[in-house]
Amino acid sequence: MSSPGALTDEVDPVGVMMGLESVLNAAGIKLPGLRPDARGLVELGSVVPTTATALTRELRSGLTREYEATQAVRQAAAAAGLRMQPPMVVRRRVHLGDIELDTAERLEALLRPEGTSPADAADEPDRAADPDRVAERLISRLREVTDGGFLNATYFGRCPRCGGHELIELDSVTPDQALAFAHAVAEAASEAVPAN
Repeated sequence: MSSPGALTDEVDPVGVMMGLESVLNAAGIKLPGLRPDARGLVELGSVVPTTATALTRELRSGLTREYEATQAVRQAAAAAGLRMQPPMVVRRRVHLGDIELDTAERLEALLRPEGTSPADAADEPDRAADPDRVAERLISRLREVTDGGFLNATYFGRCPRCGGHELIELDSVTPDQALAFAHAVAEAASEAVPAN
């Protein structure tokens, strides 16, 4: 069994390098340092900033759906007045990061079906004050609006040393789940605004 990142007999470093070079050339990007080394690894070499910018642009264009999802989440959170970290794309998934406990409570309340309260489906009527329960309720709501996304949320208490806020860390989701989340938040926010 080979370790992660180890080369296998089927991998042809020269063929890999030529394939990468072909794609880069098609995008108008030159990497002069591109070559296989003695270990069979493909070295990308150093590039000037304009080449790095072009490479970034081309890679981003292959992640259009992911970046559209992060933009939709940002806009929905702003429309709902939610303080959230800017979402990030990591390994083709959308990471929503940490949210403060009061924001988690507001988000859960925003997504709660009309006519229900936190205690409606609860074993303990006073669970609203329990941060772990807030995380449980929030993740349940997020799973509903994303059709099964958000497998977990982890609560982190206030840091006594740094004085950091109580946080709930959300799992990453697929772009489609992030878009569903953004749509649910935007829709709930628009319904919460009283008509003139």
